[in-house]
Amino acid sequence: MAHVDSEFSEDMNRTCEERACLSDREVEIVKSLIDEVKQSGGVKIAPIFPDERSLPAEVGLTVVAPDWAGLVEAVAGLIHSKGYNIMYLNAFVKEQHYGVVHLRIRAESPEKLKTIKKDIEDVMFALERVASGSSSVKRVLQIGFFRMTSMLQISEALKKIVESEEDYVEITKPGGELEKFILSRTDAYIRDRKPEDLAMQVYQNFRFIRKLRSQGHGLEVDIRNEKTAQGEQTCITVAGFERNISMDDVLDEIREYIPMFKIKYDKQFVTADGIIVIRVEITDRNDNPLGQDEIELLKNRLRDWLSKRRRQRFVISNLIELVGRVLVPTLLEETRRSGMAQFYMLPEDIAKDYADFMIVLVAPVQDIAEARTMYQKLIEKINTIKGISLRSNKEPKLSNGFAIMFHWIRALTAEFKSEEEIYIRVKEAVSEIIGEFHDFDEGMRKMERKKLDEVVSELQQRRVDMAFVREFFYSMNGFERISRPARDIARMIYFGYKLLRDFFRESIAFQVVKPQNGGSTIMAGIALPVGDKRAEKFMELMGQESKSLVRIDDFGSTLIVAEFKADKSKPDQKADIEEKIKEILQLDVAEEHGSNSDGRVPDADEHLPESDEHALEPERHAPDVVGQAADHEERVSDDEGHSPGSDCLL
Repeated sequence: MAHVDSEFSEDMNRTCEERACLSDREVEIVKSLIDEVKQSGGVKIAPIFPDERSLPAEVGLTVVAPDWAGLVEAVAGLIHSKGYNIMYLNAFVKEQHYGVVHLRIRAESPEKLKTIKKDIEDVMFALERVASGSSSVKRVLQIGFFRMTSMLQISEALKKIVESEEDYVEITKPGGELEKFILSRTDAYIRDRKPEDLAMQVYQNFRFIRKLRSQGHGLEVDIRNEKTAQGEQTCITVAGFERNISMDDVLDEIREYIPMFKIKYDKQFVTADGIIVIRVEITDRNDNPLGQDEIELLKNRLRDWLSKRRRQRFVISNLIELVGRVLVPTLLEETRRSGMAQFYMLPEDIAKDYADFMIVLVAPVQDIAEARTMYQKLIEKINTIKGISLRSNKEPKLSNGFAIMFHWIRALTAEFKSEEEIYIRVKEAVSEIIGEFHDFDEGMRKMERKKLDEVVSELQQRRVDMAFVREFFYSMNGFERISRPARDIARMIYFGYKLLRDFFRESIAFQVVKPQNGGSTIMAGIALPVGDKRAEKFMELMGQESKSLVRIDDFGSTLIVAEFKADKSKPDQKADIEEKIKEILQLDVAEEHGSNSDGRVPDADEHLPESDEHALEPERHAPDVVGQAADHEERVSDDEGHSPGSDCLL
């Protein structure tokens, strides 16, 4: 390389604002590297190290690659991630296709020069991998060298455990499970664990989400011991649907099995369609992981108890109206858009021995005759499922080439291992008659999740406990959740929240609110100690006329909130409801304390505090409060709690 052709050298002179930006040797190196890239592609790197006798001096680094967006940021980012200040940087494009980056850093001593040489080897390796990698790797690189190299290591470990090439591509693609994982974990968390264990966690999340999304119901649990830099600990992953489980539910069940344990790490995230993945890493009180027998018992307990855990819901009087007004038009639109039949199966009543469901099906047909034939075959097929009987049905209707069908079924719970198995058996029967169809439960979850975000936004300035918001929202009827305006739901939640706050001060609270701003709804609520039989009397009173009823047995209380239509012919309706509630409360005071008891019944107006300063303060793990800043990326929510060096002893 003793000679550099004059045309190239003159071109380089024009590229630089000053001739001094590159030495003759550096110009020569650039030309040589471009020739190499032309021949073999990829990224080419050449360092220029000074003689130790000339120190302190600058170390040069020249990088040439087929130009890609972010090349300069990648090179500079890698150098900065190693802790070096860049003394000089110049970047330009040659021949319209080749990006050139030249920079210099300073070496103060022979020892520092030795370190620089080692670090530049790492940088060269990383750039070669990045240049040949996906845009996902390049995005992660912007966060730092450590994250990028960790992503590559986990990617290599995934190759050994992922069962199919298609799954591997899906996991490692831009925006895939691996990228989301890397971007949402701290450096400390990644550094303290082996790439193989992190890869297993990524793959496990991917499989759980895919399975739940496919089934539309269910619960997945995995427990295993893993070694970290802080020692071995038991790692618990639970995945299900946000409307059914929460982090608190998982911690409560663990606490029942292990009365005292230490939380080393916890994190949860929720997908756009309402699938929640919860990760908890624990030890016993002596910092030891669980034994294998204990792991199996805990795994079975979590599967059993969390599968049975359901928020208490009540069928509202206008359910059929909501199905017709909200669900059917949505199913018709989805069928029209996709050309695929749409299926939705919703629970109406779940008792100890049986579960009742409504099945709504919309399918493309040629005419009403085909619709009736399909409908009759479905009835016959459903009746062949052991443990399931048809309670009622409705003749199919035709709407612009689409059949709309309703079936009401009852499943005997003794015949099935879980509620999930009921869904699976019914869906198998339906698919045998109509072929491929789409379970709209996923669509409903997406609408619910979108509405929950809107409700949270409405409550942003109120600082309401996020666990309470979720619990209340998912205790509402499913159609209410998607059909009612977010502002109305937020108002109902905040009403219940203030009642609960008053309960903590008074041990009993109730309130009746008349229509506001021209509205037509009266809202009434009560908060009592858990197990107080007056709650049932309130339910009986409100259930007669209410159009919406929510009950929550949590936070140390029974909270009931009801809404019903205001009757303009009854100007004293609010006062009448208050009197009925007071009668319920006074009746039980007399029963418990005698007729001359001076037990005080709080007045309704006393329980709507003017100030919103106080936050809900139940005994909970790491409360997440609406109104605090949240980090939202492609995950709908992604919450992590990690307190190294200060374990939480429960």
